[in-house]
Amino acid sequence: MSTFPQFSLLKHLEKNAPVICDGAKLPLLQELGFPETSACFMANLTHPQLVPQVYQNYLRAGASILRTNTESAHRFVLDELQLLDRLENINNNGMALLREGVGMLGIPAGSVTSVKKDVIGEIPLHLLERAYGEQFIYLADTGAKFIMLSEFTDLEDLKTALRVAKHSVQRQLVAHLRLCQQEDVSVVLEKMQELWERGTDFIGIQASSQYHHLSLLMETLVDHFGIVSVLLDEPAPLPFGQVSPEFRKVAQTLLEQEVAILGGGHHTTPAHIQSITEIVTTLPASC
Repeated sequence: MSTFPQFSLLKHLEKNAPVICDGAKLPLLQELGFPETSACFMANLTHPQLVPQVYQNYLRAGASILRTNTESAHRFVLDELQLLDRLENINNNGMALLREGVGMLGIPAGSVTSVKKDVIGEIPLHLLERAYGEQFIYLADTGAKFIMLSEFTDLEDLKTALRVAKHSVQRQLVAHLRLCQQEDVSVVLEKMQELWERGTDFIGIQASSQYHHLSLLMETLVDHFGIVSVLLDEPAPLPFGQVSPEFRKVAQTLLEQEVAILGGGHHTTPAHIQSITEIVTTLPASC
């Protein structure tokens, strides 16, 4: 168990909300020369000189929450790549390279994504729990202030990850559920309530800016839970450094609705985070 002093995300948000989270790492890594065919986490092993530059770019763009480059870095994917013996190394390097890039600036969050999204077929529960537990422990022991869960489309999968995290590490958890385009607001609210009752510290959603009910949903979630985190996707890949007007518009609406944490999801770059930063500077002091 880690002996790092406990960080309170709640106290930080009470003083600093809205807080900006970083965006996707793969587009920027590829812009810096990382091979297009490689999994993003492989940069921790094969191109460690590039990863700190990613964090420096996001920090300059205005992000204060920086997530480790450890998405999908679990035993099932690594076993398929014949790299299972590098599991600990890749996850530990995730935090080391983050700190190499920004020192003690920013808030380092451990990033864990859905195992099930990477695996075809059923996974025995004990193996699923092992995969999550390993990552949680590696990230907490190397200094993650809290854990961000993302890329979960299956509620039961996310509940499993939450349960394992609660038993594995003493870290606050931000649980993001990825929304389907046609998902009804009332259904999403029921799922968020279930996550809350299962022990997540903060409710989060991950959605495209084209999700039609996002504004109504956010109003409902903020009223119900108070603190909400959002990872917002760019609807489609754009030339590097470009941001769609739709992304800007939705980001502004979310911030006006008092989302506490806003970061980038799929297809986002430091330009997206810079656009969020620019919007934050225009918000009234009461927001």
